[in-house]
Amino acid sequence: MIAHQTGQPLFYAPQIKKILEEGSFDVLHYHNPSLLGAPGLFALGRGIKLYTAHAHWLLCPTHFLWRYRRELCTRKSCFLCTIHATRPPQLWRWTNLLSRMIQCLDAILCPSLSCWQRHSEAWTRPQVLHLPHFAPARPVTEVDPAAPPYFLVVGRLEKPKGIQTLFPVFATYRQAELWIAGVGGYGKDLRRMAAGNPRIKFLGQKTETELQPLYRNAIAVIVPSLCPEAFGLVVLEGFAQETPTIARPVGGLTEIIEESGGGCLYSTQEELIQAVSRLQHNAEHRRELGRTGRRALLSKWTEQIHVSRYLDIIHSSQLQRMSDPEAGSCRVGSGDARR
Repeated sequence: MIAHQTGQPLFYAPQIKKILEEGSFDVLHYHNPSLLGAPGLFALGRGIKLYTAHAHWLLCPTHFLWRYRRELCTRKSCFLCTIHATRPPQLWRWTNLLSRMIQCLDAILCPSLSCWQRHSEAWTRPQVLHLPHFAPARPVTEVDPAAPPYFLVVGRLEKPKGIQTLFPVFATYRQAELWIAGVGGYGKDLRRMAAGNPRIKFLGQKTETELQPLYRNAIAVIVPSLCPEAFGLVVLEGFAQETPTIARPVGGLTEIIEESGGGCLYSTQEELIQAVSRLQHNAEHRRELGRTGRRALLSKWTEQIHVSRYLDIIHSSQLQRMSDPEAGSCRVGSGDARR
């Protein structure tokens, strides 16, 4: 709670400093560090410092850019929105702490262009770079001929993920089931809303190994997110098993579907019903989308491609530090931040 409220690693600082000083690490890479005392945490250590924007935490105290838990954020009202999200407001966000500490970073890495654009508009320093995520290109598993027809949702059970918007569709579309894998704080509400429909099944938490046949045997993966996703890793995981995706056109989801050709986008319930019906009843179309998705995965989003670009970023950050003594320095004033 204190780390959340102060934005500083007050209780963690001695232990973290000891680890960093003894390790003399070349690279410090931050992933979801908010409850470890970020942004004050960024000042610790001397290596190249990278931050991956898995969500929009640098821009939004609730991470989702989901205003008042009901709509996309188009106008900042963070204090009231945070209270509405049943979280205590982070008062440090109304100081210059973030503007100062973010300049301790050498780069912010964004997995999608939409995420990159949002962060680029917010900061002039550090550099904001596009580095897509990757998914292992595992062997395609065998199809289970006994599996019933179903569509698959994978992810955290939270309201901004939009799973509840699928229930009216599968109340009228009776030709396939909806399987939901994952856990989260909105799970009880979702189960209550779906209680009268036996075709909606909650599978709970699944391991990576357990997910592979679930992806493979699904007609399609549905990603109904209401908030702008920073990327959309489940889409790639489905592609690995030659399973297409039906997604709402928000954030990084739009880019993956349009760049890969491995699925389709929908904005209304009518469009979703059309997509669901076509993929279920046109097996050749479904197979072609799935194979196209896997080909795109192998050519654009593999571990090898990601790591090569990642190492290039580290090298360029080292060169930047050599040419600019203030790069990665927390001494730079807050005037370089746009907001």
